[in-house]
Amino acid sequence: MNELSDHKSIGENLAPEEEQRLVDLGALGWPPEDIARSINANVEQFTQEYNDPNSRVAVLIARGLLQKRALLEIRLMDDVSYTHLRAHET
Repeated sequence: MNELSDHKSIGENLAPEEEQRLVDLGALGWPPEDIARSINANVEQFTQEYNDPNSRVAVLIARGLLQKRALLEIRLMDDVSYTHLRAHET
């Protein structure tokens, strides 16, 4: 992605693969400055959008965090259920 001028929203100009990259990097917990650099975006503008809960950037980052959390909690639930079932087999 090319660096965008201040009047264009970074989040609204992302290709689908760039959106997925934000979701993935959000799941990893990368700081906004590192994410901006990884997609070649203006760090200051990206950080502003990252900090705006209504921006596309913030939504994509939050989606990544939520998906990661859901996967971890589902695995934990499955492990607990399996352990519970195994305890009743003996």
